[in-house]
Amino acid sequence: IKARVFSTLGSLMDIDDVVADLGDTGSLRMSVGVGISWESPFGPVRIDFARPVRKEDFDEDEFISFGVGSVF
Repeated sequence: IKARVFSTLGSLMDIDDVVADLGDTGSLRMSVGVGISWESPFGPVRIDFARPVRKEDFDEDEFISFGVGSVF
């Protein structure tokens, strides 16, 4: 089992008009979090907990991310 601390910084801009429900402001968003990984007999298992630090009012928050499987 491995633990990690991470941060994510990004922006969304110049999106296609096909997806009308995304806010295209070009402002920076940032989150910080912690996570654990386990190389189980069935493949890697990962769970992350994060909080937004910088966001827009219309952004949807997701606090938990769970993943199973390999990254290609």
